[in-house]
Amino acid sequence: MDQEFLASLTPEQIEWIGDNFPGLDPPEGQTSDYENRGGNSGVAYAILTICAVLSTLAVLLRLYSRLIVKRMRIEDALFVAALVCLITSSVGSLQDN
Repeated sequence: MDQEFLASLTPEQIEWIGDNFPGLDPPEGQTSDYENRGGNSGVAYAILTICAVLSTLAVLLRLYSRLIVKRMRIEDALFVAALVCLITSSVGSLQDN
């Protein structure tokens, strides 16, 4: 089911779906808490940030060395494009949570 379909349902329809199509029960001694899932998202944020910073430094150092030598190539543009993709996906990942 997609978000658009779920948004179009009335509360009674959602309750009926929940009553007639139950999911699995949680293991003994545990309860399901879908509002506060917990997890180690802080570790993921730290890893994404460290990788983005190190990648940015590597690309900037390469571009700086290429400017000194005055030999820019297509690979250098591809490095910059890849860095933009990395930062864009990292920001998107951080905004999802």
